[in-house]
Amino acid sequence: MPQNDTASRREKGPVRGRGPHWPRCRGNRLPEPDAPCGRWPRFRRLRRRGIRPGRCGCWQAWMKVWSLLAAACRAISAAALTSGSMVLNSPVAVTRSSETAWFRPVFAGAPPTPCSCRTGSPRRRPGARTSRRRRPGARIAIIAGASDNVIVDNTITTNQGEGVFVQNSVNNRLEGNQITGSGDTGLVLEGSSGNTLLTNTLGDSSDGAIVLQLGSNDNLVQSNSFAQNADAGLTVSDSTGNRILSNALQGSGDSGIVLQSSHGTTVTGNDVSGNTGGIELSYSDNNLIRSNIANDTTGDGISLSHSLNNHLELNQANGNSSRGIYVDGEAASGAGNQLIGNTTNANRGDGIDVSKATHTIRGNTARDNDSWGIFADPGNIDGGSNLAGGNAESAQCTGVVCTP
Repeated sequence: MPQNDTASRREKGPVRGRGPHWPRCRGNRLPEPDAPCGRWPRFRRLRRRGIRPGRCGCWQAWMKVWSLLAAACRAISAAALTSGSMVLNSPVAVTRSSETAWFRPVFAGAPPTPCSCRTGSPRRRPGARTSRRRRPGARIAIIAGASDNVIVDNTITTNQGEGVFVQNSVNNRLEGNQITGSGDTGLVLEGSSGNTLLTNTLGDSSDGAIVLQLGSNDNLVQSNSFAQNADAGLTVSDSTGNRILSNALQGSGDSGIVLQSSHGTTVTGNDVSGNTGGIELSYSDNNLIRSNIANDTTGDGISLSHSLNNHLELNQANGNSSRGIYVDGEAASGAGNQLIGNTTNANRGDGIDVSKATHTIRGNTARDNDSWGIFADPGNIDGGSNLAGGNAESAQCTGVVCTP
């Protein structure tokens, strides 16, 4: 029997299905380091990514690659968002109703590509680096400057982290999605501007429903519905110029809408009834709060703390367990808040409570409250035309003049 294995193969001719330079199969072991296949750069990259060949060398490694690609593409084409995670880095359309999605699958450790989708957990060696940072646990992530993506009519449920996470990305559209049972916030915009969140349904999150934070500016949040979230329904922090229009937010563990250090926000036509609080502003200036319904909360209907130059107009704050509208924080002349044409009836505290000065109170209605109709500290501005009656305090109002 010849001692040289290669010489033996040459004498007998090439093994069927393999050329003379392919290494002999060695069980489940990788080819020897000096084997031609083992020296190929592509093959070494496969090994670094955790893709190990089968019993017969490099050709089975490439078969493994193609089988994984085919499986990923089948999963993506079915738009199986409830069983995987997506990372989007370029314009993409995802439409569950038509079951179309265009992505380029990327294994862990591969070079960055314009768009990627992960539908499972690729095998990789311990300590190997992934191709890009992704929010842990987020079901869909739009990151790294992605823009003009469309995420429409998807069901995203029972997530370990956020349902959707958008970071440093602009002009994306999320419409008609159902996001429920998230282990963290349902939908997060972080440092992302010019996005549209339209007619989405969010509920049963372990944190809030939607958060806009860290410079998420000029976004539109319209006609979404929120229910039974553990924290605030919608929180905007450290952001400017957002529009929050015609949303329904009920059953939140905190206030329905919270603005924290956020300015130039338009909050109109929202229903925030039945939450722990209605609309809450802190250190937020130059916002418009108009024509909202903040009834039957377990706290204040609308509250402002250390917030200036805000306009509260034509809001309803009735039947709350504390005050209808509460304003705290002193303002310099001309920098006070404007309370105009609001209705605050049947609250268990004051209808309107304005501590400190100098805020303007004009044309409001406060009836049947369990304390004062309107309580205003000295120094506030009585704009006139305030109405009050049936309140527990016989004087009805203090600090402003009220008529029945």
